[in-house]
Amino acid sequence: MSVKRRREPSSIDTQLVEIYEDLANESEEIRIKAASALLSKFSGENDSTEEQLVRVVQRLIRGLCSGRKAARIGFSVALTELLSQRWGRSHGNGDDSYHILDLLDNLVKQTETTGKISGQEERDHCFGRLFGAEAFIKSGILFKLDLDADAWPTILDIIYGLAKKKPWLREECGWILHSACQTLKDGDWNPSFIEVLVERLCQVGLAKTPEGVAIWLKARTAFPGADLPSNVWRGENPLHKKELSKLAKTLKETSVGEDAKESNGEVAHKGSWSSKLHFVWMVIFTKLANAAPASSSIETSKTITFGQFWQEAVDDQLFAQTASEELCLGKLFTRNFIRCLVNQLASNERYLNRAAEKTVKAMLKRVEMEPSAAYAALSGLASPNLNISFDQASQTRTVDRLSMFADNGSLRRFVPELCSKLLHPGVQDERVATVRRRLIADQLIVLLKSRHSRVTTEDDSSPDLNFIVDAVLEALTQSSGINGNAGHVEDKGLVLAIVGHWHVPTSGQ
Repeated sequence: MSVKRRREPSSIDTQLVEIYEDLANESEEIRIKAASALLSKFSGENDSTEEQLVRVVQRLIRGLCSGRKAARIGFSVALTELLSQRWGRSHGNGDDSYHILDLLDNLVKQTETTGKISGQEERDHCFGRLFGAEAFIKSGILFKLDLDADAWPTILDIIYGLAKKKPWLREECGWILHSACQTLKDGDWNPSFIEVLVERLCQVGLAKTPEGVAIWLKARTAFPGADLPSNVWRGENPLHKKELSKLAKTLKETSVGEDAKESNGEVAHKGSWSSKLHFVWMVIFTKLANAAPASSSIETSKTITFGQFWQEAVDDQLFAQTASEELCLGKLFTRNFIRCLVNQLASNERYLNRAAEKTVKAMLKRVEMEPSAAYAALSGLASPNLNISFDQASQTRTVDRLSMFADNGSLRRFVPELCSKLLHPGVQDERVATVRRRLIADQLIVLLKSRHSRVTTEDDSSPDLNFIVDAVLEALTQSSGINGNAGHVEDKGLVLAIVGHWHVPTSGQ
């Protein structure tokens, strides 16, 4: 039996032990002080040996595998700065290449799992490896070496390996590489790094995943002249018009069984749903929102518009009646979205009730702060084409409150549209037309009530109220039904009663 060698007291660096302890502290201030103390202890001015530095790096990597307190955050910051200061000062030579590859090898070995371990331990080591890889990228030391040195391809293999092996880590892996594209742009590094990143993305079969789409779009934006694979997306653009249906399918969260059939088992797809919005959506929305509509370039003309993307990828996919409740997200006023929003608002027992309420609150807050935005909201929620009264169906006062917040400009655009629909419901079936007219009457009454309330409680001027009344009277006068069509008498009588009660006479009347 081997006897353990007793550690000599003099071999313990108590200051270093305290630093490691403080790096895991939940206080950000204490963590930062500990990281600064570590860097001061092993800064370039001190006579630290290579062996000492390697041991410190190994200890920091082990700290990344700890789920204790805020250890992962503190050790990650310390490792990033230590790598940057001790190995990032020169622009790469043979020794640098050797040392960095050796450090990457240490990262893999220190985060390896062997034997029978719990699921939590395995997760901790996977996160440790990912956080370690991110520290190497953020430090910038990999980009100061030639690609031939294999450091950059090695770190990519580490991250892509995690993304394929652990689907629950794939989004985090994608975000790190998406951020790396920006790091490369900010540092004005060689575009070859981006080209290798995307090439590896395709080789591992992740190009047509939500993470792959986000990385690809970021790479094209950061380095427009980069040579990307030409056989993945048409025109090397995931937003190409002819790729819309494929893009929509890629973004839709599907079951493992469906994905397994399509990918022939090459990639293990995520089978669980998350309430957190995937970062690829904001990447795409930002890209499409910032597209220059007046541009006549060939590339722009072949790129999908925001409206096309929303209809195909969001409304037809995520808000379709066949979609599961877990897939509902979004904030624009398409038919399926309105149906979903109404259903979820109608009862606090609905699965997405809180999400729906949050959506309405955000909408009301936006309109209250920016009254000119009321037109878009009213046009969507109070459209007679929906054949429902939003407030009545959802058991809320959403349209009522939107009407109160709306500015005169929004009302002068929205009211004529309602009145036009009153005259021409747009359907041949008289029963459906009657339903729509009654809905319009309800919406006009809501508008009149809310504006009258605003006038009486805020000492506001009444031109907008007069405008609504005059527009309604004009529409009713023009309506053929006002001369005796019995199908419209009840609706006209209701509106006329409201108009007669709140009409503010002008001079000479």
